[in-house]
Amino acid sequence: MMTQYVHQPEFMTGDEFTIPTFSLLNPEGELHSGADEPMLERDHARRIYQAMLATRILDERMMAAQRQGRLSFYMQCTGEEAAVVGATAALNDADMIMAQYREQGALMYRGFSIDEFMNQLFGNELDYGKGRQMPIHYGSRKLHYMTISSPLATQIPQATGYAYGQKLAGNGHCTLTFLVKVLPQRVISTPR
Repeated sequence: MMTQYVHQPEFMTGDEFTIPTFSLLNPEGELHSGADEPMLERDHARRIYQAMLATRILDERMMAAQRQGRLSFYMQCTGEEAAVVGATAALNDADMIMAQYREQGALMYRGFSIDEFMNQLFGNELDYGKGRQMPIHYGSRKLHYMTISSPLATQIPQATGYAYGQKLAGNGHCTLTFLVKVLPQRVISTPR
């Protein structure tokens, strides 16, 4: 592909970029025509739903606490619960998750208790990091969830190295990492 040079920028809204999105349900909550119903056991589906709901409630309460000055900061998973919890539900419990700031739903699904969330968020002596970490820097060795690192995107090379170690170990486990790219409102682009 050759680079094209232009002398006038073309402004784009971002609507020009589309990513195919898998969807089983239409906006009314019914199966799309031709879609197969997922093969989930009722208890598994309930566990997924409960984790998504509990994550939303945690986010609402902790965002309110942050706005009241009780937490220095808090980042919500709101709107991303299904992606985070669904991806976690597809894993083996021994598979590693290396997240960033908005994936508390993964911990919720794996059984991180509300007390464990509160201990970490408020940095008390029961926090696994002993209060030496900022809020929302969760981690749990027993749940195979690597402690979040403050610098953005550091989980990507860390996950790569960890996954390679898993491959060498030959135990069949994998590593999942999350990253979000936010497109700016206005993008300057050259025509193709």
